[in-house]
Amino acid sequence: ITKTEIAEYITNNSQKETLDLRCEYLNSKSLSKITKILATNSTLKKLILTNNEIEFDSVVFIADYLAKNTTLTELD
Repeated sequence: ITKTEIAEYITNNSQKETLDLRCEYLNSKSLSKITKILATNSTLKKLILTNNEIEFDSVVFIADYLAKNTTLTELD
């Protein structure tokens, strides 16, 4: 699965409550794109990012997303 396919999946499945992106080799650039798309999502409750290439820049994107999000209850 490509990062573009992930972004399209998020956009087309806006009612999804869990998004499992573990082991997708996501980097800062892809996480930036994903968190921007998720910023408009109001149903996601669980986001799984285990076993990705999360570096400091990625953490900043995730923190910014979390600051704006009111529905996410679990981040792994």
